Amino acid sequence: MFILVETNPALANMWQAVRPTINSNPTPEEQADIEQRAPQRSSEIIDDINLNN
Repeated sequence: MFILVETNPALANMWQAVRPTINSNPTPEEQADIEQRAPQRSSEIIDDINLNN
């Protein structure tokens, strides 16, 4: 992850925004929500860093 962040300014900015919100010990409910939202969020991140073009 860090290599990508260092070479991609857009990804670096997103990582700086997301990193403080990462919960290393989610409750089972939070984990289920994270897993449910993962495909959509992954798609949004890929679009944001223009990998789909």
